Amino acid sequence: MDLMQGLLVLPLVITLVSSEPTSGQGVVHNFAVDLFKSVNKITDQGRTDKNVALSPFSAKAALAMVFVGANGTTRSEIGSALGVADEPISVLALKLKSINAESQDYVLQSANGIFLEKTYEILPKFRSSVTDDFGANISTVDFVKQADQSRVQINSFVAEKTDNKIRDLFPVRSLDSDTRLVLVNAVYFKAQWANQFDKNATSLQPFTLVNNQTKQVPLMALPKTRLPYAQCEELGGAQLVELNYVGSTTSMVVILPEEQSDLAKLEKLLTAETLNSSLTQLDDSSRTFVLMFLPKFTISTEYDLIEPLKELGVNAAFGHADLSGISGKKDLMISKIVQKVFVTVDEEGTAAAAATAVVSKQRRIIPTVSVRADRPFLFLIRHKPTNSILFLGRITDPPLGN
Repeated sequence: MDLMQGLLVLPLVITLVSSEPTSGQGVVHNFAVDLFKSVNKITDQGRTDKNVALSPFSAKAALAMVFVGANGTTRSEIGSALGVADEPISVLALKLKSINAESQDYVLQSANGIFLEKTYEILPKFRSSVTDDFGANISTVDFVKQADQSRVQINSFVAEKTDNKIRDLFPVRSLDSDTRLVLVNAVYFKAQWANQFDKNATSLQPFTLVNNQTKQVPLMALPKTRLPYAQCEELGGAQLVELNYVGSTTSMVVILPEEQSDLAKLEKLLTAETLNSSLTQLDDSSRTFVLMFLPKFTISTEYDLIEPLKELGVNAAFGHADLSGISGKKDLMISKIVQKVFVTVDEEGTAAAAATAVVSKQRRIIPTVSVRADRPFLFLIRHKPTNSILFLGRITDPPLGN
């Protein structure tokens, strides 16, 4: 019997029109850091001069659905990569529900879709798990006779869930009659800064690239504001600044290497342990007056995650897979994992009315720290109540969008 193809796809998008108490800390960031380093090693050959934007959480959510339907070696390899011994799938499912909870402050939606060839039947246990625990929408399609119509249907699902930021995930002829299964996790995030950048203060300024050349980029300026700030020795003296979005449930953390260091050294020091320790310092720090300078940027990336996941020990799923927990058959395999990310950062946001009012009430002089991200830096977007890294990236050459 020919080995049929199962196609697992992770399209996602983040739009930041910018315009915690945490639990289970310690190893929960393992997958995020490991995936970031693996993507860099496999797709960029370890170079640190390319922009990166990926969603560890989205990849984890999609793989978790596969884990539910996997058995044998396939299950153990995925479970090991996801760290289910430290964070059970049931905990991840609860995080998904928390993240998807409605908020008046921002839009954050993680949507799961499963599209199965109509001649296959999903097992009741798998159906119950992915619908109840992951809120997945399950659809049957005719890949065998109407692959292109199925492609259009999946593209429509992704476009709807990403506010039309990704309209054509699958180009013509990308799905064929051998396709049996498509799993989609689409993440859409849109939020405004809690502390706005002053549009009138944005100006063209030199940004130093990895090769020490410079280019002119629009550099945004945030007036002196009290922000969570830490300088972390675990990361070679890097500066960490947290920029909250409205509601303070989600935030962007900018990680800027020490001025005499560089991004390559910072990334060598980046592990789940050092990242967790640094974020803990940030959470425990008293707010500091910060003058923040951050480039505007729009970044769009696409990765096939198969080779990076193999680097993390996930192999059987892409060959002799046992996904019999999905349909009862053992002829499903993962043929492709695609992740798309779209990130936009600009000045828009709401004013922080109390930020400057505190100044006149201070009896002692609080020093002001300047954080000027005019050279390569890392960033992450996190959902603080669940201690989840939604997005993790690197900016080495700020790309400008429309």
